[in-house]
Amino acid sequence: CALPIWASRYLSSYGAYCYAAGNGDISVYFDVTGNGIQNYLGVSSIIIRESADCGSTWATAATFSYVNYSNMMTQNAPYMNSYETYWQGTPGYHYYAIIYFWGGSSLSVGDSRTYVTGTITAT
Repeated sequence: CALPIWASRYLSSYGAYCYAAGNGDISVYFDVTGNGIQNYLGVSSIIIRESADCGSTWATAATFSYVNYSNMMTQNAPYMNSYETYWQGTPGYHYYAIIYFWGGSSLSVGDSRTYVTGTITAT
């Protein structure tokens, strides 16, 4: 008997993208679907990476954690979407985000998946 192929035992699908919101602001939108209702579902952390030289070198500009941002993780839900905004970007710089999705029966029992967005230029 073949088992269905899922993103993981707890996660069905996930995705994200960056958006240049003007004034250097970078918004990271994400959505995640669990395999049924999950006790904890969302994003454990987001890392914003920045390049001033067209991508030759990259540095971490900001890190967001669900501990400090309640809109990154929900409880007892089959689906979640939200966003975070990095307010201190620089127009003309390049940005991308690394997102760590989480779904599980607790904050220590579950599955994590990593997603890297495409690169955008701040406006």
